[in-house]
Amino acid sequence: LAILFKGFTSRHRTLLTRAYITYVRPILEFCSQIWSPVLHKDIDALERVQRYFTRKIKGLAQLNYNERLKILNLETLEIRRLKADLKMYYKILNNLIDVDSNDFFKLFESSHDTRGHKFKLRKMFFCKDNQLFCNRVVDCWNWLSAEVINSPSFLAFNTKLDLIDFNLF
Repeated sequence: LAILFKGFTSRHRTLLTRAYITYVRPILEFCSQIWSPVLHKDIDALERVQRYFTRKIKGLAQLNYNERLKILNLETLEIRRLKADLKMYYKILNNLIDVDSNDFFKLFESSHDTRGHKFKLRKMFFCKDNQLFCNRVVDCWNWLSAEVINSPSFLAFNTKLDLIDFNLF
């Protein structure tokens, strides 16, 4: 961030936000599906970078973090990691990537119709090396509506996902 603020003489809000999204945020989100922090101190350490960035934007320092995010049209990094996991769940369950879904997930098998969608997942008590990923957002995935889960394409799923408020999680 220091290099970003030194490298740009302009303090225009849109320019700095695009530079942050292009150069800094990818570093913070790199491989979040593989490694996603679970300890509050690690989550806060990542989020602190974005808090610092939003505080340095002219005219936003006096606002609280959520208001700054809303003005800059950004989401918390924690919500972005949650969405990245959900997108990966969608890709795996719909065979959009060459991964066997049985290695990661167990679908609910019931003899009667249940509420929700056909891809309800059970938490696994044991996994191979993917222990965290296979259980990390199962509750959130099962909470999603059938309309979102049954999206005809990844693009449609992604668009519907952006319309949901994930602050509950």
